[in-house]
Amino acid sequence: MLDVKEWIVEEGVERENASEYIGRILSLPANKVRIIVRYHLCGINQKMIAEESTVSSGDFISCTIPDERPSDDIPFDFPLDVLYEDESVLVINKPADLAVIPGPGNWSENVYLALLNYFGKDVYYRIAHRIDKCTSGCLLVTKTKKATRSIGKQMIARSCRREYSALVQGNLYEGGTIDLPLERDPQNFRRMGVVKDGKYARTVYEPVEQLHDACELKIQLKTGRTHQIRVHLAAIGHPLIGDDLYGTPFEEYDTKGAVLHAGVLHFIHPVTGKEMKIEAPLPEYYREVRKLLKEK
Repeated sequence: MLDVKEWIVEEGVERENASEYIGRILSLPANKVRIIVRYHLCGINQKMIAEESTVSSGDFISCTIPDERPSDDIPFDFPLDVLYEDESVLVINKPADLAVIPGPGNWSENVYLALLNYFGKDVYYRIAHRIDKCTSGCLLVTKTKKATRSIGKQMIARSCRREYSALVQGNLYEGGTIDLPLERDPQNFRRMGVVKDGKYARTVYEPVEQLHDACELKIQLKTGRTHQIRVHLAAIGHPLIGDDLYGTPFEEYDTKGAVLHAGVLHFIHPVTGKEMKIEAPLPEYYREVRKLLKEK
């Protein structure tokens, strides 16, 4: 767990550069302050810090202190669940509670470094997209530059797409589409939110099974914004089970975040042109939470 420091800016400070002020108060070197800004780890009056931000007396600061970043990438010895692999692409079944890329709190244990361990050094690979740390399921990796270009174009054209399974609070009896723009939440810099002038985002959902004051949904993303499913479902009053950022923890089971699974991945193979459909089975934690919700 990373350390969080919170305080009120003292008297006598007037429009001081926020990065310089935070570095001075917390005795942090410039490289750590840059990480704080880059990874959105600090807010001033709940608004995300930027390089040009300033602070003044009376401002409220909330800052997560990043851990030390290793000087070199060290392979992470973690068993990957390979769903499909050939000379061009690899699809793995990412477990919940594993970050995709290195970042504060996850510098040494993440999918990127697990792939480094899997492939070895000096081997080309690129992670084609991201899913949240708490989300399990299909993750696509390209193994050649040609494949990277092809999948990149498919991402833009939305021909590379994912289908999710989710457990949400409350009952939904009909499918629907959520069209709400998303951006960093102006009231809480640690979250994304529905913001009038935010980026266009569309989520399509369909109920699968009604549970006790809960529901299982199949979800398709028509865009790929940060935390899109989690924010959209919370915005219509049905936050994901276990989502302590946009909803509430699920105390009956340690879900370690929202119960969300990227179960199906569709893409066009970059070499053969074949339509690919890769499926990741529901993980045990998901099935256990669903069972508990049925038995309530």
